[in-house]
Amino acid sequence: MKFSVLIPVYNVEKSLKQCIESVLVQNFKDFEIILVNDGSTDHSGVICDEYAKMYSFIKTFHKNNDGLYMARLDGMKNASGEYYFFLDSDDTIEPNTLEQLNGILLNDPEIDMIIFREKLFYISTNCSIDSPILYNEGYVTFDEIADILTRTTNLNNLVMKCVRAPRQFDFSVHHKFNMAEDVAFTCQFLEKCQKFYYTKQIFYHYRLNDNSITHRITSDNLINASIARTHVLDMLIKRGLLYKLDKPLINEYVKNIAYFISEIGVKELKSETFKKSINRVQATDIWKYTYRNFASCGLYNRLFVILIQKKLFLILKMIALFGRKFKTFVK
Repeated sequence: MKFSVLIPVYNVEKSLKQCIESVLVQNFKDFEIILVNDGSTDHSGVICDEYAKMYSFIKTFHKNNDGLYMARLDGMKNASGEYYFFLDSDDTIEPNTLEQLNGILLNDPEIDMIIFREKLFYISTNCSIDSPILYNEGYVTFDEIADILTRTTNLNNLVMKCVRAPRQFDFSVHHKFNMAEDVAFTCQFLEKCQKFYYTKQIFYHYRLNDNSITHRITSDNLINASIARTHVLDMLIKRGLLYKLDKPLINEYVKNIAYFISEIGVKELKSETFKKSINRVQATDIWKYTYRNFASCGLYNRLFVILIQKKLFLILKMIALFGRKFKTFVK
């Protein structure tokens, strides 16, 4: 089996069939589809079972709701393909996707990870945009990938990667993410891969419902982002790249944390739940490293680190909001 297409499913009855059909029409046929129904309360589970009955190469697994991270883990544990292809259940792929990926792998069977581009479709505005071109077509090094992963979010999405199934299945499950899980997965795959290939082709169509309640910022975002960035920190340490990339790493991290705090409501910022979340953030290795090296941050980020450490969140919120409005005015 060449490819295992892993599709976590949760309450997506309106889009699930279109997602699955985009795989069924692939020109290349050596694949299986793994559907992991993560405790859906609509008819998504029924749809999964219907497809599993119609096609022998479709497997459906039902479980209690445990989040996207754990659903993907369960999918990988039950996959038999040589390569994983990750597909979210409200998205689709181009009909030649697996054929094109297989062509790249036929030219070089030693490739462990193929990175490709996606088209983002914004539901609220009914417009789309292509993801940026990150490299020239061809092989890329680990250092080049780590550089972009550290400085931007352009490589975060797991769905932009086709990855060789690891011989040793030892993925971390110490935290059940409800966001930022892609960064944690990406880091763990990068640690297992040796040879990387980048193609400028767009294979993936990503539907972004930016008005969805799942995009509402809460204190959990701070925890998830901190644990995800700790994975990046650990990866850089293991590969001996921290000396080179620690400044962009902690600056990007502080900027994200400050943004999340600025988007959280005043009432929640004053709550006990938020205080507990901040305590968890400050217990992570990435925050400890950032605080020890905050002199390496830019001026604004240094100020944000001090305000967070002193728990002056309302002041941080006002400064961050004012800064964004000022940048918008200047533009």
